[in-house]
Amino acid sequence: MTLLEENNIVLSRTQRMKDFVKSWALPVICFVVFWLIFKFVLMTSIIPTQSMYPTLSAPCFTVGVRTDVLNKSYERGDIVLFQRDDGNERFYAKRIVGMPGDVLEIKHGQTYINGVEYEESYLNETPEDLDFGPFQVPEDHYFMMGDNRNDSWDARFWENTWVTKDKLIAKVLFRYYPFNKMGVIH
Repeated sequence: MTLLEENNIVLSRTQRMKDFVKSWALPVICFVVFWLIFKFVLMTSIIPTQSMYPTLSAPCFTVGVRTDVLNKSYERGDIVLFQRDDGNERFYAKRIVGMPGDVLEIKHGQTYINGVEYEESYLNETPEDLDFGPFQVPEDHYFMMGDNRNDSWDARFWENTWVTKDKLIAKVLFRYYPFNKMGVIH
C-alpha cells in the first residue's frame, strides 16, 4: 500500500467520523436543550381527576412555568401545581382562591373574600350549600379550591388547610390535551 492510499484511508475514516458527529450533533443538542428547559423552566403534568372541571377535564395534559422562573408572585385565580404537607409526594392542581392575609368565608356555597362576594365565572355549577370560616390566610400561605366545587377534595376539607409558598411548584399556563380543548389557561 502506498503512502497516498494510507492517507486516503485515514481521511476516509476521519470524514466518516465528522459526518457521524454532524448527523448526530443537532439531535443531541436539541435533546439537551429540551431536557434543560423541562428540568428547570417548564413542568408538564397530567391532571387525572375532574376536580378542576370544566377548566381542566380529566385526563388533561398541561404545561406550567416553574416557580423558580417566575419573577412575579402568584395571583388569585392562578391554577397552580403544588405539593401538600401531607407526607406524600403527589402533585395537586387547584386554583388559588385565598391569598396571604385574606379573610375568607364560604356562606351557602358562595365564597367571600374580605367581606366581598368573589365572582367565579369559571364554575360550571352552583356550589353545594356549605359554610366555612371565616378565617384569615396566614402570611406566605394560600387557600386552594378546585373549579368543580361539588367534586373536589380541596383546602375546605384538608386537615392542614393552607399551602405554603415554598410548596408551589408551577403555574399552569397551557393545556395540550385533549386536543379539542388545547390552548392557554385563563
